[in-house]
Amino acid sequence: MKQNIIFVFLFCISTIQIFPQSHKGVRFDGLYQTQTDIESRHYFRFYSDSTVITDFESRHFLRFYPDSTVISVTSTGVATDVIKWLTKPYDNQGKFEVKGDRIYFTTTSSYGTVVYEGFIDSEYLLKLKTISLINGQESEKLFYFIKL
Repeated sequence: MKQNIIFVFLFCISTIQIFPQSHKGVRFDGLYQTQTDIESRHYFRFYSDSTVITDFESRHFLRFYPDSTVISVTSTGVATDVIKWLTKPYDNQGKFEVKGDRIYFTTTSSYGTVVYEGFIDSEYLLKLKTISLINGQESEKLFYFIKL
């Protein structure tokens, strides 16, 4: 009986180490996403030649892994769908580093690199500044965690 209890205890401890849910405040069991940006809200555009162009609201998603990999994408999809295809290896990825409540990373795709720097406000919120080395655009974004 005592051996069974020890075995179960050791198994539980080893499982926690093998499958961590977070890394110093960054979670691995879901996605972080932005709210829809005002700039990305486009609906229908009507032109005098009867052309209609549609565009949908997009969100920025981040997915973190225990090996310090981070994957980034902008999509019109919802988190429950995005998590199915936002997996390693992915074109737009990098490595993250956490120091205290600060987080730093870059993601690189075939188009170029984006730099991220900011704070882990809680396990459910990241406050990040981004600088695109592709087009020079800078922004500040809140990323909210969604457990999936």
